[in-house]
Amino acid sequence: MADISVNKMEQMSITVDVSAVENALSSTLLNHKQIMRKVLSTIGKNQAKAFNAGITSATASRSGELKKSYHYKVKVNDFEEKVTLFAKGKDKSKSIYPKLMALNYGATIKPLKKKVLHFQRGQWYSAHEVQIRGRHFLEPAWDAYAGSGAYQKDVEEMIEKELKKYWG
Repeated sequence: MADISVNKMEQMSITVDVSAVENALSSTLLNHKQIMRKVLSTIGKNQAKAFNAGITSATASRSGELKKSYHYKVKVNDFEEKVTLFAKGKDKSKSIYPKLMALNYGATIKPLKKKVLHFQRGQWYSAHEVQIRGRHFLEPAWDAYAGSGAYQKDVEEMIEKELKKYWG
């Protein structure tokens, strides 16, 4: 069906070969760009849901901002056809990416201007540095959806839905 190649950097990009999808939808009025947009939107939406479900299962209950952080953007033009998954916080000018990666891979937090960090967990604590253990929730979510080929079922459902629209 569709092949996914991935670049796992700050943003995760998915490129898809849709020749089989185009053959299946050849009897409709959809052009290549419209088919690409539909396929990439389907994959992007469901992969973002998988990431958010992974975040929910791996983090504490106070991580509402993280649970809603993964979004997707589809770009289809003459030069590129891809869906990009990215982390975005409530405030659109700020990226939640550093916080997300620190929780996923682990991090050491040190004070920038002062000698010690002060933080509260019921009571106040001071430390020269704080270790955050990695929870590794992104890779299992990626492997469960895009890596395992589960996206193919969603693309097939999208094809059936489009064919029903045109042929009843």
